[in-house]
Amino acid sequence: MGFQRGAARVDPLPSAVQISYAGEEMNRRTLPRACALLAIALPWIWGSPASARQTIHGCLRPEFASAPRIADLDPATPLRLALTLPPRDRAGLSAFVAQVSDPASPLYRHYLSPEAFAERFGPSAAEYRALEAFARSAGLAVVAIHAGRMVLDVAGPASRVERAFHVRLGVHRRADGTLFYAPDSAPSADLDAPGLGLEGLDDLGRWRHHSRRSPQGRRRLGGSGPGGAYQGLDFRAAYVPGVSLEGAGQSIGLVEFGGFYTADISAYASATGLPSGYGLQTVLLDGYDGNPMDNGDGSATSGGPADDNSEVSLDIELALSMAPQADIVSFEAPFSASLDSVLAAVADTTACAQVSCSWYGGSMSQTSADELVQLAAQGQSFYQASGDNGAWALANPAGPVPEPQSLTQCVTVVGGTELFTSGPAGSYTGETTWNDFQGSCSAISSGCGSCIGGASGGGVCDNNVPGTSQALPIPAWQAPVSMASNGGSSVFRDIPDVSMEAENFMVYWCSGCTAAEDFGSAGEQQSAFDGTSGAAPLWAAFTALVNEAAAQQGRGTLGFANPTLYALARGSGYATDFHDIADGSNNALTDTSGTDCDSASYLAVPGYDLCTGWGSPQGAALIPALVGTLPTPTATPTITATPSITPTSTITPTFTITPTFTASPTITPTFTVTPTYAYLTSDLGRVVLAPDPVHGGGDATLYFTKRPLSSRWLVYNIAGQLALSASVSGPGPHQVPTRRLAAGVYFARIAVAYADGTSQTLTFKFAVLP
Repeated sequence: MGFQRGAARVDPLPSAVQISYAGEEMNRRTLPRACALLAIALPWIWGSPASARQTIHGCLRPEFASAPRIADLDPATPLRLALTLPPRDRAGLSAFVAQVSDPASPLYRHYLSPEAFAERFGPSAAEYRALEAFARSAGLAVVAIHAGRMVLDVAGPASRVERAFHVRLGVHRRADGTLFYAPDSAPSADLDAPGLGLEGLDDLGRWRHHSRRSPQGRRRLGGSGPGGAYQGLDFRAAYVPGVSLEGAGQSIGLVEFGGFYTADISAYASATGLPSGYGLQTVLLDGYDGNPMDNGDGSATSGGPADDNSEVSLDIELALSMAPQADIVSFEAPFSASLDSVLAAVADTTACAQVSCSWYGGSMSQTSADELVQLAAQGQSFYQASGDNGAWALANPAGPVPEPQSLTQCVTVVGGTELFTSGPAGSYTGETTWNDFQGSCSAISSGCGSCIGGASGGGVCDNNVPGTSQALPIPAWQAPVSMASNGGSSVFRDIPDVSMEAENFMVYWCSGCTAAEDFGSAGEQQSAFDGTSGAAPLWAAFTALVNEAAAQQGRGTLGFANPTLYALARGSGYATDFHDIADGSNNALTDTSGTDCDSASYLAVPGYDLCTGWGSPQGAALIPALVGTLPTPTATPTITATPSITPTSTITPTFTITPTFTASPTITPTFTVTPTYAYLTSDLGRVVLAPDPVHGGGDATLYFTKRPLSSRWLVYNIAGQLALSASVSGPGPHQVPTRRLAAGVYFARIAVAYADGTSQTLTFKFAVLP
């Protein structure tokens, strides 16, 4: 089939996401910095005119003073800001995630929808509305609202931002001559909002990706690509031989800070034998227009947007290679965007049950950490590349473990290996720690822009929690692992968790580039890359296979994978579930002069280590093991699977039944209904039997004749576009808000999984009234 950007087989994301993000014209070239608003304990109502002016601390950085201020920022400069609110019960949220992620818990995989998350853990609706009112009263446009209510995206010219936060913004010159803007003093706001955060007042830094050119002298001949590079079906042959699952029905989310060319993806699929009917959609965020040659940093040279294009193409192509029938959703933002805003967009829908990120070093805050926990609460797995600079240690040039790898415990960090196979599309023969660095030790500390190759990132998160001097403590699921022989910590979080191929994979990219790259001519590049950048999307795509198998059995998604992965790895099936890399290889970097760059490094030892984690997947065994960890629930004794509803079953007396049945406050013993029937009701009290027209403005409520485990809602408008998606867990009834749907006719497809192991798909047609 012909490939069209954002218009392939995949269904569109919910309209709330599309309306918020598609077609935005503002192009904020900023890197927001996390700013914690210290609230003053005053008895005034939040957001009222009596609110005192409060200083917003944390927005001034030492780099501002060291770079001379050369001018005022143009008042007309369009800016994007992220206003953030903390979760209502952070401790309770962490406890909930621990339960839904624990195979031994009765709540295992009973996830929350975004709306349910907001009601249980998010800021209140009143607080969020007050935040919107403050932004609008300051003349700022609200460009995106999010279901979890922790982030509000706003935009406006610099002049209005300066007035709203009582600050002046100036242009500064770095030592290399490049420019950035920043506030002259600490901003403040006429708002009494405890825990409020602010990002977007400077664009000092940028997001960087974990991928590097593969050293040609180290290339292996095991893959089917040019020079023996791995591509296409090589990964499935090595990691999931004999597995027919291809990710059908699953969506893989990719966090990106740049764009891609559709022609590259089409060329890769054609060259590697992947199906042509893949699904690919782009969600543009933070004013980004998707132009791969301009992600906001003003540069079109290697290391700039064009080189960032290689990362985006790499992520898409490797995800499709492992899960060729999965839908790929690329969440794209400029290099300066806030991770807060990007994660809020990912969390708005649970359609992407597996998410990958291969970037580091940009703007993030405690809100970003909270949002990663939100993804876990909603059953969305998040895989983060561990990095390409070898051992992370304070004494090493690369420094301590970077964010977002060390942002929260609710991330599965993926290290890198060098894969050996029997030949093109051949069987697995072995792996070792990826380590093929070519560069200088001094280049590592300055970003390693000229480096070739690298080594699997690994280390101890002993001092890198954002905004604090605290360490990230070792989580409960990692604490039982012995660190006696691997150099890890029994006190702090150790990374990576797992690993996969990270050396010599072929990437098609830059077909639309008009400027020559350092490594080739203008136009399409076909290059071999290294990096944990490839390992992370491969693991996300592998999880799509797991979730496809789980869906076939009516079971929930894997969600935050670590508790389950660690439980399996510590069990008797470790040798069959994982490839254990235990050959004594290491992730120490040695430069081209033979100098050992690292004073500390780690060895690949039996079991868990800080080079490759638990190792790579043996898919034929690990997939059913991950799916099979879900216990079979026992139905409540009062609920039976027979078609008749017992005399104890009641429906609230506010219902009125369609003429097909006789309305009654209580269902009598003679009232029978088949298990496939269900009722929809709104909070306005109107009840009908679908597919008759239903409600307007209220919640859709699904009642069951037997005990459900979960329901997955897909609501389409009359044009066939997906307008709403939601997942609900629990014994029922299941409720889904419809207040964001415009008036019109909709079709609902609801997949229901029951406690007795059966499942069904219910189809409804209904009208939303104005």
